[in-house]
Amino acid sequence: MAVRERLLRGTLKTGLRLLFKTPGRLPLPAPWLRGGMAALSGLTRQLPDTPPATLTLGGVACERHGSSRACAVLYLHGGAFFAGSPRTHRVLGDALARALGASVFLCDYRLAPEHPYPAALEDALAVWQGLLDLGYRPDQLIIAGDSAGGGLALAQALALKAQGRPLPLALLLISPFTDLSLDSDAMRSMAARDPMLSRTLLARGADWYRRDIAADDPRVSPRYADLTGLPPLLVQVGSEEILLDDALALERQAREAGVCVECQIWPGLWHDFQLLQGLLPEAGLALDAMARFVDAVFANEDPCLR
Repeated sequence: MAVRERLLRGTLKTGLRLLFKTPGRLPLPAPWLRGGMAALSGLTRQLPDTPPATLTLGGVACERHGSSRACAVLYLHGGAFFAGSPRTHRVLGDALARALGASVFLCDYRLAPEHPYPAALEDALAVWQGLLDLGYRPDQLIIAGDSAGGGLALAQALALKAQGRPLPLALLLISPFTDLSLDSDAMRSMAARDPMLSRTLLARGADWYRRDIAADDPRVSPRYADLTGLPPLLVQVGSEEILLDDALALERQAREAGVCVECQIWPGLWHDFQLLQGLLPEAGLALDAMARFVDAVFANEDPCLR
């Protein structure tokens, strides 16, 4: 690794620790902690060329990036179920729309603790129906998300399956938070190396979201659900994050269920590095990898056999 790249990574890690990880360890109320993610979005300098369109789908406010009628992405932002918004993920949404040649709809779902489960899931399903009402077919739609939004995206696909409704073309999950029991080796072994997440932060968000529901209940921890019948699934995760084992466990479970799954582990990188579009070269490369996966699915190829 070149000296310049090492310096860049070190600077970014320091910024993440100061803006997000350190405040997340403090007993601050949710509205204060939300400011950390808003500040994190200020690290990115690659602003969208044009302002996103705003619209309401199924009664839920959304931002739209891109204008494709051939493919659309319903994107669920991360933030441990209590933080984040379309604004914090605007740069990522715009970059994803350009990489995939798709319209990306960032969903402003309700947040815990004010709105615990199932509020966020209900909003995601309402936006899905709103996209169908716009004229998109299920096989033109992708559900994606990062961190808690990745877990919510998986839960949404499972809810559609349980309701006997058509499923999306594919699922794209970035560092998905799918196991609210927080019981993995990486939670401990990567605690010091992950510059963004702490177990304390995830535990608070998980507790606010699930309330009295057991942490290993498939409704809130979709890794414990039956994944049979889900569409092709791409998981991206950094090698230095506390959710690494969650991604690997999800990959194993999906394979056992016969689901086409590809898990990409990005060496030396951390949780949600894809947010750093325009700053970190690997962030753009990760979206290019998503585009190749989606292109293969659209071409009726098996992206998991490449």
